[in-house]
Amino acid sequence: NKSAMLFVMLRDAIGEAAFDQGLRLFWQRHRFQRAGWSELERAFADAAGRDLGDFFRQWVQGAGAPQLRLTEARWSDGKLSLTLEQRGARYDLNVPVRLVVGDRHETRWIKLAGARQQVVLPAAERVTAVDLDPDYRLWRRLDPAYFPPILREVFVAPRAGLLLADADPELREAAIALTGRLLDSRPEPQTRIGTRLPGDAPLLLIGRTASIDSLLARLGLPPRPAELSGKGSAQAWAARDKDGRPYVVVSARDISSLQALQRGLPHYGKQSWLVFEAARAQDKGIWPARLERLEVDARTARQP
Repeated sequence: NKSAMLFVMLRDAIGEAAFDQGLRLFWQRHRFQRAGWSELERAFADAAGRDLGDFFRQWVQGAGAPQLRLTEARWSDGKLSLTLEQRGARYDLNVPVRLVVGDRHETRWIKLAGARQQVVLPAAERVTAVDLDPDYRLWRRLDPAYFPPILREVFVAPRAGLLLADADPELREAAIALTGRLLDSRPEPQTRIGTRLPGDAPLLLIGRTASIDSLLARLGLPPRPAELSGKGSAQAWAARDKDGRPYVVVSARDISSLQALQRGLPHYGKQSWLVFEAARAQDKGIWPARLERLEVDARTARQP
Protein backbone atom coordinates (compact mmCIF):
# COMPACT_ATOMS: atom_id res chain seq x y z
CA ASN A 1 0.00 0.00 0.00
CA LYS A 2 3.02 2.32 0.08
CA SER A 3 2.49 3.51 -3.49
CA ALA A 4 -1.06 4.62 -2.73
CA MET A 5 0.10 6.47 0.39
CA LEU A 6 2.87 8.18 -1.59
CA PHE A 7 0.27 9.82 -3.82
CA VAL A 8 -1.78 10.91 -0.77
CA MET A 9 1.31 12.53 0.75
CA LEU A 10 2.32 14.09 -2.57
CA ARG A 11 -1.10 15.70 -2.98
CA ASP A 12 -0.85 17.11 0.55
CA ALA A 13 2.67 18.40 -0.18
CA ILE A 14 1.99 20.25 -3.47
CA GLY A 15 -1.74 20.94 -3.27
CA GLU A 16 -4.71 19.45 -5.10
CA ALA A 17 -4.52 21.75 -8.16
CA ALA A 18 -0.83 21.00 -8.82
CA PHE A 19 -1.42 17.30 -8.16
CA ASP A 20 -4.23 17.14 -10.75
CA GLN A 21 -2.09 19.05 -13.23
CA GLY A 22 0.80 16.65 -12.64
CA LEU A 23 -1.41 13.68 -13.48
CA ARG A 24 -2.51 15.39 -16.69
CA LEU A 25 1.08 16.17 -17.66
CA PHE A 26 2.18 12.60 -17.02
CA TRP A 27 -0.63 11.28 -19.20
CA GLN A 28 -0.03 13.77 -22.00
CA ARG A 29 3.71 13.08 -22.13
CA HIS A 30 3.72 9.32 -21.76
CA ARG A 31 0.40 7.90 -22.95
CA PHE A 32 0.81 4.58 -24.78
CA GLN A 33 4.45 4.43 -23.61
CA ARG A 34 6.40 2.90 -20.77
CA ALA A 35 7.07 5.31 -17.90
CA GLY A 36 8.31 5.04 -14.33
CA TRP A 37 8.92 6.94 -11.13
CA SER A 38 11.42 9.38 -12.65
CA GLU A 39 8.87 10.45 -15.28
CA LEU A 40 6.23 10.81 -12.58
CA GLU A 41 8.60 12.98 -10.56
CA ARG A 42 9.30 15.32 -13.49
CA ALA A 43 5.61 15.73 -14.29
CA PHE A 44 4.65 16.61 -10.71
CA ALA A 45 7.71 18.85 -10.25
CA ASP A 46 6.79 20.83 -13.39
CA ALA A 47 3.20 21.14 -12.21
CA ALA A 48 4.25 22.27 -8.73
CA GLY A 49 7.00 24.59 -10.00
CA ARG A 50 9.58 23.20 -7.58
CA ASP A 51 12.06 20.40 -7.16
CA LEU A 52 10.63 17.18 -5.67
CA GLY A 53 13.83 15.13 -5.67
CA ASP A 54 14.06 14.82 -1.89
CA PHE A 55 10.43 13.71 -1.62
CA PHE A 56 10.77 10.96 -4.24
CA ARG A 57 14.17 9.79 -2.97
CA GLN A 58 12.80 9.41 0.54
CA TRP A 59 9.59 7.59 -0.35
CA VAL A 60 10.51 5.68 -3.52
CA GLN A 61 14.13 4.71 -2.96
CA GLY A 62 14.08 4.40 0.82
CA ALA A 63 12.83 1.37 2.72
CA GLY A 64 10.96 1.24 6.00
CA ALA A 65 8.62 3.76 7.57
CA PRO A 66 8.88 6.50 10.19
CA GLN A 67 7.75 5.94 13.77
CA LEU A 68 6.16 9.02 15.32
CA ARG A 69 5.15 9.95 18.82
CA LEU A 70 3.52 13.05 20.28
CA THR A 71 5.17 13.26 23.69
CA GLU A 72 4.28 16.62 25.21
CA ALA A 73 1.65 19.33 24.89
CA ARG A 74 1.16 22.56 26.80
CA TRP A 75 -1.35 25.37 26.28
CA SER A 76 -0.81 28.78 27.83
CA ASP A 77 -1.65 32.38 26.93
CA GLY A 78 -2.96 31.62 23.45
CA LYS A 79 -0.06 29.35 22.47
CA LEU A 80 0.16 25.58 22.13
CA SER A 81 3.61 24.02 22.62
CA LEU A 82 4.05 20.53 21.18
CA THR A 83 6.93 18.05 21.18
CA LEU A 84 7.13 15.37 18.47
CA GLU A 85 9.66 12.56 18.29
CA GLN A 86 10.83 10.09 15.65
CA ARG A 87 12.24 6.70 16.54
CA GLY A 88 14.59 4.80 14.26
CA ALA A 89 15.43 6.32 10.87
CA ARG A 90 14.88 10.08 10.44
CA TYR A 91 12.45 11.34 7.80
CA ASP A 92 11.49 14.78 6.55
CA LEU A 93 7.78 14.87 7.32
CA ASN A 94 4.81 17.16 7.12
CA VAL A 95 2.78 15.96 10.10
CA PRO A 96 -0.93 16.74 10.51
CA VAL A 97 -2.18 17.26 14.05
CA ARG A 98 -5.78 17.90 15.02
CA LEU A 99 -6.44 20.38 17.81
CA VAL A 100 -9.58 19.73 19.83
CA VAL A 101 -11.11 23.05 20.92
CA GLY A 102 -14.37 22.65 22.84
CA ASP A 103 -16.84 20.83 20.60
CA ARG A 104 -14.93 21.51 17.38
CA HIS A 105 -11.48 20.75 15.97
CA GLU A 106 -9.02 22.12 13.45
CA THR A 107 -6.01 20.64 11.65
CA ARG A 108 -2.51 22.10 11.65
CA TRP A 109 0.61 20.85 9.86
CA ILE A 110 4.07 20.58 11.45
CA LYS A 111 7.40 20.19 9.65
CA LEU A 112 9.49 17.50 11.32
CA ALA A 113 13.02 16.50 10.29
CA GLY A 114 15.03 15.51 13.35
CA ALA A 115 14.66 12.98 16.13
CA ARG A 116 12.89 15.45 18.39
CA GLN A 117 11.26 18.77 17.66
CA GLN A 118 9.38 21.35 19.70
CA VAL A 119 6.97 23.72 17.99
CA VAL A 120 4.74 26.53 19.18
CA LEU A 121 1.39 27.05 17.43
CA PRO A 122 -0.93 30.02 17.87
CA ALA A 123 -4.14 28.87 19.56
CA ALA A 124 -6.25 31.66 20.93
CA GLU A 125 -8.86 29.33 22.41
CA ARG A 126 -8.17 26.67 25.02
CA VAL A 127 -6.99 23.41 23.40
CA THR A 128 -8.09 20.31 25.33
CA ALA A 129 -6.52 17.52 23.25
CA VAL A 130 -4.24 16.90 20.27
CA ASP A 131 -4.60 13.99 17.83
CA LEU A 132 -1.55 12.84 15.87
CA ASP A 133 -2.26 12.23 12.17
CA PRO A 134 -5.90 11.28 12.92
CA ASP A 135 -6.80 10.51 9.28
CA TYR A 136 -3.64 8.42 8.69
CA ARG A 137 -2.30 10.59 5.86
CA LEU A 138 1.34 9.64 6.51
CA TRP A 139 3.05 6.41 5.56
CA ARG A 140 4.30 5.37 9.00
CA ARG A 141 4.67 2.45 11.32
CA LEU A 142 1.82 2.40 13.81
CA ASP A 143 1.93 1.21 17.37
CA PRO A 144 -0.13 -2.01 17.40
CA ALA A 145 -2.05 -0.67 20.41
CA TYR A 146 -3.84 1.75 18.09
CA PHE A 147 -5.09 -0.92 15.69
CA PRO A 148 -8.58 -2.24 16.38
CA PRO A 149 -8.42 -5.79 17.77
CA ILE A 150 -9.52 -8.45 15.29
CA LEU A 151 -10.12 -12.19 15.62
CA ARG A 152 -7.09 -13.06 13.51
CA GLU A 153 -4.69 -11.81 16.19
CA VAL A 154 -5.54 -14.90 18.21
CA PHE A 155 -6.40 -17.28 15.36
CA VAL A 156 -2.87 -17.17 13.87
CA ALA A 157 -0.89 -16.72 17.09
CA PRO A 158 1.79 -19.45 17.24
CA ARG A 159 1.11 -20.37 20.88
CA ALA A 160 -2.43 -19.24 21.66
CA GLY A 161 -4.09 -20.74 24.71
CA LEU A 162 -7.62 -22.06 25.27
CA LEU A 163 -9.66 -21.23 28.37
CA LEU A 164 -13.05 -22.88 28.90
CA ALA A 165 -15.77 -21.15 30.91
CA ASP A 166 -17.55 -24.50 31.44
CA ALA A 167 -15.91 -27.70 32.66
CA ASP A 168 -18.46 -30.29 31.45
CA PRO A 169 -17.17 -32.92 28.96
CA GLU A 170 -19.75 -32.12 26.26
CA LEU A 171 -18.67 -28.48 25.97
CA ARG A 172 -15.01 -29.45 26.21
CA GLU A 173 -15.39 -31.77 23.22
CA ALA A 174 -17.21 -29.12 21.15
CA ALA A 175 -14.66 -26.44 22.13
CA ILE A 176 -11.69 -28.61 21.14
CA ALA A 177 -13.29 -29.35 17.77
CA LEU A 178 -13.90 -25.62 17.16
CA THR A 179 -10.38 -24.73 18.29
CA GLY A 180 -8.98 -27.17 15.75
CA ARG A 181 -10.72 -25.13 13.04
CA LEU A 182 -9.79 -21.71 14.43
CA LEU A 183 -6.23 -21.83 15.77
CA ASP A 184 -2.92 -22.58 14.15
CA SER A 185 -1.78 -23.94 17.52
CA ARG A 186 -3.24 -26.93 19.38
CA PRO A 187 -3.47 -25.82 23.01
CA GLU A 188 -4.50 -27.93 25.96
CA PRO A 189 -7.84 -26.62 27.33
CA GLN A 190 -7.68 -24.89 30.71
CA THR A 191 -10.59 -24.80 33.13
CA ARG A 192 -8.90 -23.65 36.33
CA ILE A 193 -9.81 -19.99 36.51
CA GLY A 194 -8.18 -17.47 38.80
CA THR A 195 -8.78 -13.73 38.89
CA ARG A 196 -6.71 -12.87 35.82
CA LEU A 197 -6.00 -14.32 32.40
CA PRO A 198 -3.52 -17.20 32.74
CA GLY A 199 -0.09 -17.12 31.14
CA ASP A 200 1.07 -14.44 28.74
CA ALA A 201 0.01 -15.81 25.34
CA PRO A 202 -3.05 -14.75 23.30
CA LEU A 203 -6.14 -16.60 24.50
CA LEU A 204 -9.35 -18.05 23.12
CA LEU A 205 -12.19 -18.08 25.68
CA ILE A 206 -15.12 -20.41 24.94
CA GLY A 207 -18.28 -21.11 26.89
CA ARG A 208 -22.04 -20.86 27.26
CA THR A 209 -23.56 -17.40 27.48
CA ALA A 210 -24.07 -17.18 31.26
CA SER A 211 -20.72 -18.83 31.99
CA ILE A 212 -18.88 -16.40 29.73
CA ASP A 213 -20.47 -13.43 31.50
CA SER A 214 -19.39 -14.81 34.87
CA LEU A 215 -15.89 -15.57 33.59
CA LEU A 216 -15.36 -12.05 32.25
CA ALA A 217 -16.46 -10.55 35.56
CA ARG A 218 -14.18 -12.86 37.55
CA LEU A 219 -11.18 -12.00 35.36
CA GLY A 220 -11.86 -8.28 35.58
CA LEU A 221 -12.36 -8.02 31.81
CA PRO A 222 -14.90 -5.77 30.08
CA PRO A 223 -18.37 -7.34 29.87
CA ARG A 224 -20.05 -8.57 26.72
CA PRO A 225 -20.31 -5.60 24.30
CA ALA A 226 -23.76 -4.04 24.45
CA GLU A 227 -24.18 -4.21 20.68
CA LEU A 228 -23.89 -8.02 20.82
CA SER A 229 -25.90 -8.76 23.93
CA GLY A 230 -29.00 -10.90 23.39
CA LYS A 231 -28.42 -11.29 19.66
CA GLY A 232 -28.22 -14.57 17.76
CA SER A 233 -27.39 -18.02 19.03
CA ALA A 234 -23.66 -17.23 19.38
CA GLN A 235 -21.32 -14.26 19.41
CA ALA A 236 -17.56 -13.85 18.98
CA TRP A 237 -15.51 -10.75 19.67
CA ALA A 238 -11.88 -9.68 19.91
CA ALA A 239 -10.33 -7.52 22.60
CA ARG A 240 -7.04 -6.81 24.40
CA ASP A 241 -6.38 -6.83 28.13
CA LYS A 242 -4.77 -3.91 29.99
CA ASP A 243 -1.31 -5.22 29.05
CA GLY A 244 -2.17 -5.32 25.36
CA ARG A 245 -2.54 -9.10 25.12
CA PRO A 246 -5.18 -10.10 22.54
CA TYR A 247 -7.99 -12.47 23.39
CA VAL A 248 -11.11 -13.71 21.62
CA VAL A 249 -14.36 -14.64 23.31
CA VAL A 250 -16.72 -17.21 21.75
CA SER A 251 -20.06 -17.31 23.53
CA ALA A 252 -22.80 -19.78 22.55
CA ARG A 253 -26.34 -20.38 23.75
CA ASP A 254 -25.88 -24.16 23.83
CA ILE A 255 -23.67 -26.97 22.50
CA SER A 256 -25.36 -27.16 19.10
CA SER A 257 -24.85 -23.39 18.62
CA LEU A 258 -21.15 -23.84 19.42
CA GLN A 259 -20.82 -26.75 17.02
CA ALA A 260 -22.47 -24.72 14.25
CA LEU A 261 -19.61 -22.20 14.33
CA GLN A 262 -17.08 -24.67 12.94
CA ARG A 263 -18.03 -23.95 9.33
CA GLY A 264 -18.34 -20.17 9.28
CA LEU A 265 -16.29 -18.61 12.08
CA PRO A 266 -12.81 -19.53 10.74
CA HIS A 267 -13.44 -17.36 7.65
CA TYR A 268 -14.01 -14.11 9.55
CA GLY A 269 -10.57 -13.47 11.02
CA LYS A 270 -10.45 -9.88 9.76
CA GLN A 271 -13.52 -8.93 11.80
CA SER A 272 -13.59 -7.63 15.37
CA TRP A 273 -16.99 -9.10 16.23
CA LEU A 274 -19.70 -11.35 14.82
CA VAL A 275 -23.22 -12.47 15.64
CA PHE A 276 -24.31 -15.92 14.44
CA GLU A 277 -27.68 -17.58 14.18
CA ALA A 278 -26.78 -21.25 13.96
CA ALA A 279 -24.14 -21.46 11.17
CA ARG A 280 -25.00 -18.15 9.49
CA ALA A 281 -23.32 -14.85 10.35
CA GLN A 282 -26.10 -12.32 10.96
CA ASP A 283 -23.93 -9.30 11.67
CA LYS A 284 -20.26 -8.38 11.85
CA GLY A 285 -18.00 -5.39 12.22
CA ILE A 286 -14.61 -3.92 13.16
CA TRP A 287 -14.11 -1.87 16.30
CA PRO A 288 -13.09 1.74 15.63
CA ALA A 289 -9.35 2.46 15.64
CA ARG A 290 -7.98 4.20 18.69
CA LEU A 291 -6.77 7.75 18.13
CA GLU A 292 -3.21 8.70 19.08
CA ARG A 293 -4.50 11.43 21.35
CA LEU A 294 -2.68 13.46 23.94
CA GLU A 295 -4.82 15.28 26.50
CA VAL A 296 -3.80 18.86 27.21
CA ASP A 297 -4.20 21.04 30.26
CA ALA A 298 -2.93 24.47 31.09
CA ARG A 299 0.25 23.02 32.52
CA THR A 300 1.94 20.03 30.90
CA ALA A 301 0.48 16.76 29.60
CA ARG A 302 2.70 13.79 28.89
CA GLN A 303 1.79 10.62 27.04
CA PRO A 304 2.11 7.58 29.35
